Amino acid sequence: MTKTFNRIEPKMIVLTLATLLFARGLLILFALDSSTAWSNLLGIGGLATSNTQFGALGPIMRIAQLIEGRLWLIVAFPLFFRLSWGRDVTILVAGLGIAIQVFRLFAGSGAFAVVWLVIFVGIAVLFYAEPGIKTYFTQNISSAEM
Repeated sequence: MTKTFNRIEPKMIVLTLATLLFARGLLILFALDSSTAWSNLLGIGGLATSNTQFGALGPIMRIAQLIEGRLWLIVAFPLFFRLSWGRDVTILVAGLGIAIQVFRLFAGSGAFAVVWLVIFVGIAVLFYAEPGIKTYFTQNISSAEM
């Protein structure tokens, strides 16, 4: 008798997330600040006017937000090619995304900031704690050493 598992393979999870985050990074690359609904949907809106609320921290977080959007483009490649450091960088970029979304909440961005905050926390927890994803990236290290 064969057993069937309802568990999704770590490879499919990683490749799906890499594709979605790469697409988000591309959309952020071409997003304009003038279209606030589109920017909020992508999780990047609401910080253009935060200079008056937060002083010098506003422009710093705006720059961090621009960098975070571009980093998802960069992070997608080690995920696609199963590079061992891709998991660690994904956790770090998700952490930066969490910090930015918390700042967006304080700046009054609303529901989309909460949605992206939950997504980034989910990505960080998934890549940090899921044993299947850990072994997916460590198997590449052990096979390269042989």
